[in-house]
Amino acid sequence: MRCLKTNIIKFLAVALVFLILFNVFEFIKSFFSAIDLPKGRIVFNSQLHGNSELYTMNINGTGLERLTKYSLFGPTFNTLITDARASFSPDGRQIVFDSDRDDKNPRLKKTRLPGWRLTTSLSSKHSIYIVDFESKAMIRLTYGTASAYNPVFSPDGKSISFYTIPSEKDLFYRNIKIINSDGTREMTLAEGKKVARSSKFSPDGRKIYFVFHGDIYMAHVYNKSILTRLTNFNSGDALGVVSVAGPLFVNDFAISPDGEKIILAVTDKSYQRIIFYSMFEDGKRIEQINVLNNEGRSGSLSGVFNMRYSPDGRVIVFVARVGERGLYGLDENGDIRLISKLNRIDSEVADLEGGNFVFSPDNKHVLFVASFPCGLFNDPYIWVKSICHNILLYLNYYVFKRVGGVYDNKYLCIMNIKTGRFKKIARMPISSSVGREFIHWE
Repeated sequence: MRCLKTNIIKFLAVALVFLILFNVFEFIKSFFSAIDLPKGRIVFNSQLHGNSELYTMNINGTGLERLTKYSLFGPTFNTLITDARASFSPDGRQIVFDSDRDDKNPRLKKTRLPGWRLTTSLSSKHSIYIVDFESKAMIRLTYGTASAYNPVFSPDGKSISFYTIPSEKDLFYRNIKIINSDGTREMTLAEGKKVARSSKFSPDGRKIYFVFHGDIYMAHVYNKSILTRLTNFNSGDALGVVSVAGPLFVNDFAISPDGEKIILAVTDKSYQRIIFYSMFEDGKRIEQINVLNNEGRSGSLSGVFNMRYSPDGRVIVFVARVGERGLYGLDENGDIRLISKLNRIDSEVADLEGGNFVFSPDNKHVLFVASFPCGLFNDPYIWVKSICHNILLYLNYYVFKRVGGVYDNKYLCIMNIKTGRFKKIARMPISSSVGREFIHWE
């Protein structure tokens, strides 16, 4: 018995030394990596303290700070509350997110989506909240019976867009909504089963664009009655295209920094190609500029996600699967190239968290949170570190007064969009996830 206690003490001592050395190494690494990085902060949600709450830290991985804190069953057991999908305001002073912290009746539900097996999960109603970065003061913006998700500030900071799911019985029925940042004047722009989850503001914040029934619509933020359909792809003979198998539908789009041009990614019914179009912001002068064709390739074509213009307007970067999932670039001439593979088998970067990325101020890089392959044989030290962090979670927090805990294999990374070369900046806490506008540059 005494021998067993001695071995346990030795193991804990070794684990503690390993943890201290690891923290020192991470600090030194983040210090040197900060030399060539722009200054800014990242906001993300993590299960560092049990439930999903919001945290912020500097781009170089230093200054980790807990932003939200909530406990439903006391100071330690708070795993039922979820704060998620956080985005900065344009001035960086506020953060908007969705949460179920005020749902007093969370319950277990059984869900069966088309083609999916029956799953059991915790059902709760999400609402939109704003938290002040400095004071941590929090305001709830939305009420009612519908769950609200994925909020994003307008470029002028006056409005917030989000989508809602009115009923748990039909998860594909959604509403696109906007609300003033002070919680007044909530408006529904579109509702139905063919409403896309995200919408995008014009650079001046006066207009908002979204996909409805496979086409792009534009609404004036301050006048709901002005709703304009800009494309007519879903009619089957849009733009005189009659050779495709069935109607076309807009998969995603990007708005130029000056607000004058929109690039569309349009998918046909066969899911064998994505057609890129360019048009003016009012829907005029639409023309095809390129096609991603999946015919004859292995794998599937699953569409385009998170199309973004670079701040200088020279390139559009997006995530797509054409045989294999990857990060792609589309230049001013319509030329498409693969920047980096995003595949768990034959590439270094396994995947972008949520498909989200943000351009750096120099227009040459994108930043993202990525998961990396983590196997027992090809990366065994990850497992050792995870075990040590798990054992010493509370010791690290209460003794060293440092936010700590187990880590999975996710990093904040920066990638050159021309060469595809990337650099790991900082390891992310366990179960980290980011929203659409997760970085604010200083």
